[in-house]
Amino acid sequence: MGRDRMGGPIMPIYLDSNGNPIAATTKTYLDSNGNPIQSGPTTQPKTLPSSQPSVLQNTGSAIGDFLQGIGKGAMNTLAPVVGGVAYGVQKGAKALGVPANLLGTVPDSAGSAISNVRDQAVPTNTAQKIGYGGEQAAEFFVPGGAEEAGAAKLAS
Repeated sequence: MGRDRMGGPIMPIYLDSNGNPIAATTKTYLDSNGNPIQSGPTTQPKTLPSSQPSVLQNTGSAIGDFLQGIGKGAMNTLAPVVGGVAYGVQKGAKALGVPANLLGTVPDSAGSAISNVRDQAVPTNTAQKIGYGGEQAAEFFVPGGAEEAGAAKLAS
């Protein structure tokens, strides 16, 4: 590029198909007959790749995993109740003639039902393990009186 009298760069002038000057950020493409095909900016806006999660997405995922860990801790504690009830409901439904495809897999015993619930309560990543451990620690530190009062409120 050359320089003008003041020492600045000489900017090229773009012309449309009629010979009129157009902005330097726009190009006109011509077909073989000289007719314009496309006009538009010469640069495309940059976008972030979608494969990289944002900090907010990572934080939300970690919080969700932490809460899921708390739920898994509670599920582990309640496995005998949940497994026993599930086993009883499935056996009762089977005895009443509910089709097997609606019941899913009926465990052989209440013990295997409890084992199935506990298998689902295993934390799978660090945030879940922290939530699981926190829930288990909270159960340990709850005073017996508060536990009994909570159970009495649930019963009434």
